[in-house]
Amino acid sequence: MIPIVVAILGFISVAIPPLARWLETKTGGYSVWKTEITFWATKPRSIRNQFFGRDAALKTIANSFKRRHVLVLSGGPGIGKSQLAAEFVQKSKRKGFWTPGGESPTQTLISLAPHLGIERGRRSEDEILVQTRRRLQALPNKALWVIDNLSNLDQLNTLLNETGNISILVTSQDGRDNIVPDVIDYQPVGVLDPSSAVLLLCRSHRHDSEHPVLLEIVKEVGQLPRAVEALAVQLDSPWESPERLLEELRATPNLIELERFRTQTAGLQIPQSNSLFNALRGPVDALTDSIKETLGPLGYTADLPIPIPLVEALTGLTGGALIKFLEECSSKSVLSASKDQVTLHSLTAAVIASTTPIKSLQTALQYATSRLDAIVRTNNPVHAVEISHYEHILSWASLVFDQEDKVVGAFSNSLANAYDIAGRFEEAAKLHQENLNVMERVLGPDQPDTLKIRNNLAAAFGGAGRFEEAAELHQENLVVMERVLGPEHPDTLVSRNNLGKAYNTAGRFEEATRLHQENLVVMERVLGPEHPTSLVSRSNLALAYDGAGHFEDGARLLQENLVVMERVFGPEHPTTVASRNNLAKIYRALGKYLDADALFEHN
Repeated sequence: MIPIVVAILGFISVAIPPLARWLETKTGGYSVWKTEITFWATKPRSIRNQFFGRDAALKTIANSFKRRHVLVLSGGPGIGKSQLAAEFVQKSKRKGFWTPGGESPTQTLISLAPHLGIERGRRSEDEILVQTRRRLQALPNKALWVIDNLSNLDQLNTLLNETGNISILVTSQDGRDNIVPDVIDYQPVGVLDPSSAVLLLCRSHRHDSEHPVLLEIVKEVGQLPRAVEALAVQLDSPWESPERLLEELRATPNLIELERFRTQTAGLQIPQSNSLFNALRGPVDALTDSIKETLGPLGYTADLPIPIPLVEALTGLTGGALIKFLEECSSKSVLSASKDQVTLHSLTAAVIASTTPIKSLQTALQYATSRLDAIVRTNNPVHAVEISHYEHILSWASLVFDQEDKVVGAFSNSLANAYDIAGRFEEAAKLHQENLNVMERVLGPDQPDTLKIRNNLAAAFGGAGRFEEAAELHQENLVVMERVLGPEHPDTLVSRNNLGKAYNTAGRFEEATRLHQENLVVMERVLGPEHPTSLVSRSNLALAYDGAGHFEDGARLLQENLVVMERVFGPEHPTTVASRNNLAKIYRALGKYLDADALFEHN
């Protein structure tokens, strides 16, 4: 830059940089300026040739500065906020400054002083602040100040009063978007889309971006830019292949694995990044101990949105307490929350799991078991997303705890029952079988809890259409129950009823009819004719009559039973509705179409 010599009213001529000359006329004297302002003395290096998937975000930033002069880019560590800001600086070609955020507004302002040509010397902090304010407020509106990694957005309330009209771009892990909402724009920065993450992974062009395994690799780390970059370094090795890298990733709970698992994966060179781990754990460590303890169980969930009811179950919080908890975690970008769900990145979840006591996993299992049991009791199918979270919790538990652990067993059994309710019978059967193997080994084949799980397995076989297997297992179980509990024990009666249902679904209608008749006599004597179990058994006998072609007997029995059901269960209870529907079907088989239609309309 060629200096311009200016002569003013006979004073000594002074060499003043062009921008400093402009500032002289605005501030009242050139004597303030002794050194040149330094633009972009520090900032991350532009990586334009390796910057993928952020074009829309760059446009959003540019449009934001047309409306407001302050924009906050928020997001967790490793998400790429700083690099996005650097690329915007490169693309916009604005003059400006890049400084780190301080712990206070004073520290943040003082960090800018050297860039404005203010040397510390013997000046006091107050003197530096005065000069910094003066020079900031005199800058042109197009000047841009990037404040990188501002820990607390509350500082903006003070800084906005100090900085005049220059544009300010802030990067922060503070996820709040309500600090001076009418003045500041807020833009959360998310992970890369899968295709962009693959391009970043293949930045060296050593591997073809169309390789299908690469997509699976980036999904394993949730498309987090810093994690993808760490894997790209690993993949650049001439002895590393995409297939091997994917295998290594899937051999661990996550890229950020627990120390206790490393011995279990001995021999595998798992990609590790201490800097990534430390960056991700920083926001978690910033939480209070009580918040971290509450957060712990969420660390074992899957990389999917967590429905609020499940968040309530895993944290033990509801109402205002839950809102306060989520706000605190959101402010540190540990998670993001809406009124319906909470989103937690898989790597952040892994860090939470690795930095919280093992009792957090036990708590997650206990809380999740209680919720699953409530779902099963109400016969309310659990959503597929929620099921995925339970599966993920169980996968962690199977790595941490012994297979015979009681807490794990109770949870696994509850999950299998939830599979039944959700109609996922093959998955239910698989899990029931695993649970049964453990129970038979630990408690013995004749123990009551073992008998219950064997019964549940048989029911899952029936739901999956494996009718003969179901009938055979129910038969085996009934023989043991009659010997261990007695022929008239309530659980034995239920087991006999279940065998009758299995016979019916297998098309063995005469056997089903005979067994239900015998069982109903005992049930009415032991439990009473209006006991819920007796009512269900009577309905099952009616269905056996129907299957055997005894339509009149079936219709008569269902008619009688329906009157009692409406009184005992209520007219809109699911069991009552099902019974009314079954009666309508028998009416149709008898040619009583008007009666059938009337019942269908009632339902």
